[in-house]
Amino acid sequence: MLLADAQQKTGNTNGYVLTLEKLLLNYPKKDYWSAFLGRLPRKSGFSPRYELDVMRLRLATGTLSKTEDFMEMAQLALQAGVPHEAKRIVEQGYKAGVLGSGAEAARHQRLKELADKQVAEAATNFARQATDAGTEKEGDNLVKVGYAYVAAGEVDKGLGLIQQGITKGALKRPDEARLRLGMAQLQSPKTRPQAAQALRSVKGTDGAAEIARLWLIAPQ
Repeated sequence: MLLADAQQKTGNTNGYVLTLEKLLLNYPKKDYWSAFLGRLPRKSGFSPRYELDVMRLRLATGTLSKTEDFMEMAQLALQAGVPHEAKRIVEQGYKAGVLGSGAEAARHQRLKELADKQVAEAATNFARQATDAGTEKEGDNLVKVGYAYVAAGEVDKGLGLIQQGITKGALKRPDEARLRLGMAQLQSPKTRPQAAQALRSVKGTDGAAEIARLWLIAPQ
């Protein structure tokens, strides 16, 4: 931790993040999770596409606690096309008492209603998206709608679409596709043993590889 402190004081963000990751992989303490996930989005080359993934890890590790964090995460989930996840986040925020009260209570309620609305429309929308994605040359949108099905609790169906998208190939973001595959496989006892292989196959320097490595040690 002395090295990490020195790197932080000298403004060496990339070095600090790398040192924290090593500490975290060996000693996955809550304090290290909080410090690492707080700094990861500032690492050079980290893509904003993975901001929701960072928050997923924060939620899984018990380091997501502020009202604005729950609001932002739910909004990011809606933007990513996973309304069931957004609904769960809002519900957790209400249960924890960080949503539904105070000056912003009406805003919290509007977000809840939007998530509920999109969940109600999901069956029709997902089916259409899957059909459209199946006609495309690239497999990226099959992976996207597949993960949306996984988030909705239809894990087998979602995994099938994700694998179909990866098999189709011509992926714009193959590492992100493998990351989604591994994350989806973690959701089912049947496929959980395969998740480690998928997550370890994720490479790149845009943040996908770090997210994948963290899911290998995150609480399930």
